[in-house]
Amino acid sequence: MDALEIADTEERFDFIFCFGILHRVENPLGLLRALAGVLSEGGRILIETYGILDDTGGEDGALRIPNPGDVYTNDHFVHWQFSSSALANLAAFVDGLRFDVHAMPMVDGHPRIIGAISSPRPKQIAVATSDLGQ
Repeated sequence: MDALEIADTEERFDFIFCFGILHRVENPLGLLRALAGVLSEGGRILIETYGILDDTGGEDGALRIPNPGDVYTNDHFVHWQFSSSALANLAAFVDGLRFDVHAMPMVDGHPRIIGAISSPRPKQIAVATSDLGQ
């Protein structure tokens, strides 16, 4: 199944793992929208994706587009390198979701970002005690 086709399912998920995919898709915003569309209320998407060394440009929402094969030799499918704020900005475009960074490790000499996108919290409904017959 193409990852974007998940939106066509009737499934809902409390927790979605998106590991090593976001930097390889041509439309990362479209993928996040598709995943958020099947996320249960209060659910989370755990993301691991390619980062930018030292989160350079993180304060400005930097997004780096490497030349094909620059990241991994003969691998022409690493389209994006994200700063932490670029991921936060993408999440905000998807119904105002929030991205929180959990870690920014180096894996085999390559910068990564691990974090979670949270769906909006369920709305709290205030009920007056008089409405409960008390």
